[in-house]
Amino acid sequence: IMHCPADGPNATFRAERPKAELLRDQAKMTFIRDFLRRRRIARHVARHGYAFDFHGLSVRIPPDSPPGVGNALLRKKYEMEEAEFVLRHLDPSFPVVELGGSIGVLSSLIQSRLAAGVRHVVVEANPALIDICRQNATQRPDSGAEVINAAVGYGASHLAFAIGDNIHSNRLAKPGDAREQVIKVPAITLAELVTRLGETAGYSLVCDIEGGELDLMRNEWDQVQKATLVIMELHPRVYQNGSEDTQMIETRMQDAGFRQAERLNDVYLWRR
Repeated sequence: IMHCPADGPNATFRAERPKAELLRDQAKMTFIRDFLRRRRIARHVARHGYAFDFHGLSVRIPPDSPPGVGNALLRKKYEMEEAEFVLRHLDPSFPVVELGGSIGVLSSLIQSRLAAGVRHVVVEANPALIDICRQNATQRPDSGAEVINAAVGYGASHLAFAIGDNIHSNRLAKPGDAREQVIKVPAITLAELVTRLGETAGYSLVCDIEGGELDLMRNEWDQVQKATLVIMELHPRVYQNGSEDTQMIETRMQDAGFRQAERLNDVYLWRR
């Protein structure tokens, strides 16, 4: 701490560390964190292979998964909020549309809660994850799950999708996106997915699409309203208007007769 004479003899200020130094320290901490995670995962893999426990279910992860995935599974923190809501609130008799299936871990939990043969449509945009997503989602012999390689979006038959190191933050690309890879994926609408469920009095919507939920609410509000239960992670940090867009979603759900039954961090549960 240094004295600042211009503000009087009692004024002090803390000298800021150079940005380069802060970045070096951050990189060092990340390296140590990932080293410890990889060591923990390696010990598990030596005994169990790439099979992990998820709420009593055996799920698999790709060998090249970022260390955060296996570490979260080992620490019982993987998709913790969504899993909690699925376990406590999912109606086993209603079909499910799941947007953002990723590697299918949450999909397997959803399947474990559904009655035999109940339809469950899983959408995942990253083609590299489809096989493992399908493996986890359809491991029940009487599974009603269908895994589709597409992204919910509007305005074109194919959409630009940005892929980075973290498989759980992949999302529809923005102009000038600096992600490692931008690919084209087929576009699909929620209306098409609801049609795949067949005749039904309602459905459950599980949605984690890294900000894409905002366009979903704006373009297919009529389809969202057909749901009887909605589990949705909101992403105010990527919304153009931040918390204002979050408030818009909350207000729209409330005005349509949905009750916010629970919220854990940015994951909301609405039901009729």
